[in-house]
Amino acid sequence: MIRRASIPGRINILGEHTDYAGGCSLAFASQHRLILEAEFIESGVFGEETVVALWSEAGGPPARLNVSSNIPIGKGMSSSAALCLGVVLCVHGDSLDKQDACKEAQRLEHVVLGTPCGLLDQMAMMHSIEECCTLIDFSNLETSTIPCPNTWKFKLVDSGIQRTLNSEDYRQTTS
Repeated sequence: MIRRASIPGRINILGEHTDYAGGCSLAFASQHRLILEAEFIESGVFGEETVVALWSEAGGPPARLNVSSNIPIGKGMSSSAALCLGVVLCVHGDSLDKQDACKEAQRLEHVVLGTPCGLLDQMAMMHSIEECCTLIDFSNLETSTIPCPNTWKFKLVDSGIQRTLNSEDYRQTTS
């Protein structure tokens, strides 16, 4: 059996760093995607080291894991959250509701990747609908879908600044 998860990149319009403070965020999915394919096998777990570590922490069965992604790494589009969410969806299928899948992906990011992230990335990705924005209220974890007006245009610009979320600066920001 093969299970496949396709996760979009995340673009935030408003509310960066408000998730762990109980605020609101407005985000939408990009056209970029991470795809994880898990081929369930008799024994062993095979794939890239980080993916295998995430898979094992999530309680995944024996599998061959293959990841392809065009989400830029370290550019603020949530590539690591996409990977964690892909692992959760491939391990659990549709046995978890969206909120539980988001919380498990967040846990994996904390435990395996060492990133003290909130739930913005995971929730924006799980609740996204094409051509719509997702308003997330982190005081109660409720989401609303808002159609993106055709007049809204966004241009992503790479500042050239590389970042890491498991740095001391990020830990201080989120604590």
